[in-house]
Amino acid sequence: MIAPDIVATVTSVHESSCSFRRDGHRWNEVPGCQKYRAVEAVDRFPDSSAESSGADEIRTVIGAVIGVAISAITRPGPPEVAEHRAARQRAARTVHLTGPAELFGSTTPASGDQLILDLSAPGLTIAGSDEVPRRVVRGEAGLISVLRPAMHGLQAYADVAPGLPAQAVTDPMFVQFVVDAAEMPPSAD
Repeated sequence: MIAPDIVATVTSVHESSCSFRRDGHRWNEVPGCQKYRAVEAVDRFPDSSAESSGADEIRTVIGAVIGVAISAITRPGPPEVAEHRAARQRAARTVHLTGPAELFGSTTPASGDQLILDLSAPGLTIAGSDEVPRRVVRGEAGLISVLRPAMHGLQAYADVAPGLPAQAVTDPMFVQFVVDAAEMPPSAD
């Protein structure tokens, strides 16, 4: 979402608190308990140690209400709106691919390389946009790594040199891939 820039002066600060009653291992809000108290400032992360006090009912800060006087609003112009739309459209075309190096070509790609990939290939895992077609598509490689075992059940991303023969890469490859806009199905917008 693209939003306007707002310049404002804080005119009032109120701390909002509420009471909670213990019910076994759960805390339930007491109906009608919310109170506001004028303060000079509020803590970003208020202390909630009252919960461990052993009491069956506590009052704790749950938020703040800030009053402001707006002095200026600058709405985004056409260039900012167009840039925002382009970023959203690019994000909808971006996927994270993991699979054997051979699925990404005969040699390991470099960031920025134009690739033609089969997004329906067996052994290829795709995470990200569901809008990307699962067929042969053209696009651009972004981040490129190999996945190596790090600790029991975990993997680490490691750099891989571009231009290596794909058969020499034994670890699965990770490629951030941006599908060309022309490859995408028509938008319903």
